[in-house]
This record gives sequence, structure tokens and C-alpha cells, in this order.
Amino acid sequence: MSKLSHKQLIDKLVKENYVLTDFTLTNIGTYTKEDSDWNYKDVPHLNIIHKNVSCFQAIIGDDFVGSINFLKLPFVNITLPLIFVNYEYKPMSQIYISSFGPLIIIVETSSKTDSGRTTVNTNFSILSRKLFKFLHFFVKKMIIKNNEVLMSEDIPMRDRRAELRTANHDFYNPANTYSFKFTEEIYRANLFIKNKKPYIDIPLKEIQECKDGDKIGDDEGIFSFFVTEKNGLKMLWPTTCPHEGAKMDKNCISNKRLLCPWHHRRIDRVLEYGPNGIKYIPSIDFCCIDNVSNIRIYYRNNPEYYDTRPYEIFKKNI
Repeated sequence: MSKLSHKQLIDKLVKENYVLTDFTLTNIGTYTKEDSDWNYKDVPHLNIIHKNVSCFQAIIGDDFVGSINFLKLPFVNITLPLIFVNYEYKPMSQIYISSFGPLIIIVETSSKTDSGRTTVNTNFSILSRKLFKFLHFFVKKMIIKNNEVLMSEDIPMRDRRAELRTANHDFYNPANTYSFKFTEEIYRANLFIKNKKPYIDIPLKEIQECKDGDKIGDDEGIFSFFVTEKNGLKMLWPTTCPHEGAKMDKNCISNKRLLCPWHHRRIDRVLEYGPNGIKYIPSIDFCCIDNVSNIRIYYRNNPEYYDTRPYEIFKKNI
């Protein structure tokens, strides 16, 4: 498949007598370039995280996606349908193409990590016939405002992944760069623990004495849990989604399950403790066993296990 670069696209349109306004917006963070690459390609979060845009995909592959987006314009209470084509031009660089009335909008994002910090440059190009050049000023203002909102919603996702990396976690990706299509598999567990035993021992006494709202286990990560208690029944829930690491708390409980705030993966409690003793909840991610005076909670620390999509048989119960 041949792919045109940002410059090649602009050059072709300029030769067709289109006039150009371009500008660059930059974000810098402690997350990795892989985190920003994943964030831009992560298809499912768009309809969950972002309040000013929704979409559905018409076509999706490993390195491209075509969608119909419904974008709420800043400054005016209007939502417009826009056709978007998004493709990976080269590793850590993507191109977006859309049109807006008589305007063509071409965007390129590129990510680079240096000395522990990642710089993400987004180049925006607005093109039209000369007659409509006066619209560029207004569209530029809307793009800048809309980008501020999008980044306020996206960057916390990247920061969360950076937080988990400092807690000795990492993220599975079967290719050199992320695939648009791969991100649709929300019941995978792509988060894994590095250089550490894949289980934690929690004293039974600690579970017996905990109260609603308490947090037990590790300070952060896959072995961090929060407690809910109602009518003497205590439940232990993971604070971290195994899929891509979203942070969860009791506000994420919906219909007796956790609903991941990033992708709406449904996650059950790990165990419950009450007057009838302890009960372990079946899961494809966690396994609990009695270990003398402790409860040992194992995590399936093998993302490749999910390549066979074992979660398909669990979906009706998840």
C-alpha cells in the first residue's frame, strides 16, 4: 500500500491552486512515545472518554481506519459529521485527512522520546481555494480550542501508563507499533508485571478487618485492591484494569461489575468475605487460593495467552 507523506499531500494540493495555513501544537510529557502512539490509535476510547466527539468506524485495519466522526464545534452549539481517514505513515507518525465545507484539513502527529520525556508535535494544515482563505482564521481557532479539550482527556491516559511503568509494569504489543484493529480487543489483558512474582499474599486478618473504602495490597498496579462493604459482605475489587491499565474505584461499579472508564471492559470482584466465610470469584485474569493464614492472589501475567481469545466464552458472564 502506497502512502503519501504530509508534505506530499500539501504539495499536491498547492499545485491545484489551494492556499495553505499551517501551524504546530506541541505536548511534552513523561509518558513514552509508545504511549502516545497507542493513545492516537486506540479506537474504543473515543466514544467513552471524549465529550466533544463520537464516531463509528466504516473500515479498520492494522495501520489505517476510516470513520464518520460527529464533532461538537467549540464556541457554537453545533455538531457536524466529518469523514476521517487516519493512517500510520511511518512508526510513531500518523496522518489524518478530513474536509470541512470548502476546506481540507490534513494533520500529522509525530512522537519522539528523549531523556525520559516525550515530545508530541501535531502539525495542522488548513487548505482551500483563495476565495475561502478568510475562513482559515476561524477554523484555526476552533481547532486549537478543540485540541485543548481532546488533550485534557487524552493525556491523563498516557500519564496513567507512565505511572504504572514506574510501578514495574509494562504493556504488551505484538508488533513494533500499535495496530488500530488490535485496540478493539478490549477483553485482553495487555498489562503485565516485570521482574516480579505474579502473585501477592494478603493476610486473611487484613481482609476481615478492612472497611468500606479501604485499599489493600500494593500501593499501585495490578495487585492494588479496594474494598466495598454492604450488610456485612466485603468485596475486593482491582484498582487497575488488566486490559490497558485504567484506574478504577467504587464509582466504576455498574450492575454489580466494574466498568472500565476507558474502554468499558467489564471486570468482576476478586473475592468476597462475609458471615459464610470467603468466596473466590472465577476470572480469566485472577486466581485465588488459601495459603495458610494468607489469601494468595495470582495474576495471569501472560498477555500472549489472550491471543486465542479465551474471553469469548466468558463474555456472557463478564
